[in-house]
Parts: sequence; structure tokens; C-alpha cells
Amino acid sequence: MSYYTVSLLDDLREYVGEPIKIHCGYEQRENNSHHTFGTAIDCSCPNISLFDFFLAASRFVGWGGIGVYPKWNNPGLHLDTRSYDKKTRAYWSRIDNNYLPLTVDIFIGV
Repeated sequence: MSYYTVSLLDDLREYVGEPIKIHCGYEQRENNSHHTFGTAIDCSCPNISLFDFFLAASRFVGWGGIGVYPKWNNPGLHLDTRSYDKKTRAYWSRIDNNYLPLTVDIFIGV
């Protein structure tokens, strides 16, 4: 795992004041996944709502990609430290293996 990614996750954990459970960090994959490069973490924070966890992660400028996964066994986030500027920060959701634009509807009923 990249030091920067782990450090940013630790800052997020301190900010939310709750434990964050890591489901996947580094993982060898055949595609150009950020997990392969050690710059992505799939995680959840069971003690706060998924919406609040998303808002907290969004406050940190280092997360260039934030995916919301409400249908995981433990609903959570994919966080990665890809390069971005204000126009290219990536937000998405994943429902039933479909990657979708992130909308407020994702958080309703979660």
C-alpha cells in the first residue's frame, strides 16, 4: 500500500472518530485497478451512516476517486488517490455489478 493512501485513511479515521474496517487494500488484478498499484482501499465505517461516511471522505482533497457501494455486505466506500483536479474527481456508485453516476438516490433507504 502506498504510504500516502494509508496516511489519508488514517486521517479520515481520526476525523470520523470511529473505526474503519478495511475490506480490500492491495490486490493483484488484471486491469488497471488502483488496488493493483496500492492506491485504493475498499472500506466501511459501521458506526456511522454511509452518507455521513461519504461526506467525511469527500472533505479530504486526496481522495481522487470515491465509489459508494450500498449493496455490499457491509455498505461502504472505495477510496483511491488517483490524480485529479476539480473537474475530474471521480464519484460513482455500484449496484448489482453496474457502475452508475453518483446521485442522492443511492443514499435513500440505506
